[in-house]
Amino acid sequence: MQTANLNRVKTKIGTLVTQFITNKWLANTPYFTAAELRGYIQLHTNTAPASPDRILRQLRLEGKFDYQVVNRKASEYQILGIGGSGAQKKRTAKLIYDGRVVDSFEFTGRRFKLPKHVLDHIFSSNDFELQI
Repeated sequence: MQTANLNRVKTKIGTLVTQFITNKWLANTPYFTAAELRGYIQLHTNTAPASPDRILRQLRLEGKFDYQVVNRKASEYQILGIGGSGAQKKRTAKLIYDGRVVDSFEFTGRRFKLPKHVLDHIFSSNDFELQI
């Protein structure tokens, strides 16, 4: 039910969210607030106040664009790229001990959770380095 609702809302405002992000990126003004995004959407259609935020996150997960939260309290964001120019790409983190790679894992986005086996390595010795 929740997926169907998200898809329905995405169909309704997904293009508008993408237009907003693309316009900001092309105008070389990559900073915006959630209120600006909601205001842009409200100019074009009537939707629940939280819907643009949800669709923004969903489109980011789909790799349409990437952004980072600059100020969570003020809901300020910075666009990092659109399409293939900065949308979330797979990156690799390497765990290095004594100059050798002893483990690695892939992740997307700017944050990641360390796998348990990597945490076990790190906590067993303080001589490990995490390289991204």
